[in-house]
Amino acid sequence: MHMRTNKLLNSLLHSLVILLVSIPVIVLLLALQGSATVPTHDALTSREMARVEQLLVDATPQSPGNPGRHQIAISADDLNLILRYAAQTLNLPRDWATSVSLSADRLDTEMSVQIVRTGLPLFLNLHAGFAVQDNRLDLQSMRAGALQVPDFLLDFALQRLRSNLAAADLGFRDINAFLQTIQQVQVSNQQMTVVMD
Repeated sequence: MHMRTNKLLNSLLHSLVILLVSIPVIVLLLALQGSATVPTHDALTSREMARVEQLLVDATPQSPGNPGRHQIAISADDLNLILRYAAQTLNLPRDWATSVSLSADRLDTEMSVQIVRTGLPLFLNLHAGFAVQDNRLDLQSMRAGALQVPDFLLDFALQRLRSNLAAADLGFRDINAFLQTIQQVQVSNQQMTVVMD
């Protein structure tokens, strides 16, 4: 009897160890996919660069010394163009691609990053869903491949990001200061409108 109990306990412990070791592999397999959800784009054309420059000029307050209340309305196509411009400016690899879509009171983003380039290509496909709440965009959900990020983990990551932005270097402080000027966000199927002070 004692021998059976030891054998059973040994078998259960062995199964538990295998399960614990397998969890990271299973999570990784759920997060990685064989194809990108967002296609890569070529470098911006001169026409697209001119459009980005015009969007940046339009977004600049009339009097930079005393900006006052300022409103920007931008379409999903223009948001995607600005994302491509940012990726190109930051010299991100071509295998990073992003896309934004708009609907009533909602902004959805998709990002694809090629992780493995040789043999079987593997991509990390991320989806983030934002909803307008209290005149701001609030991250509602995030998915990595087929894996839904749990709310508690999402809340933890957002809290860490906020604290890092508050204590970060000057570049992030500038971004944080800019985000603090946003007073209202409205999202429709056609455009996103941002009101800043």
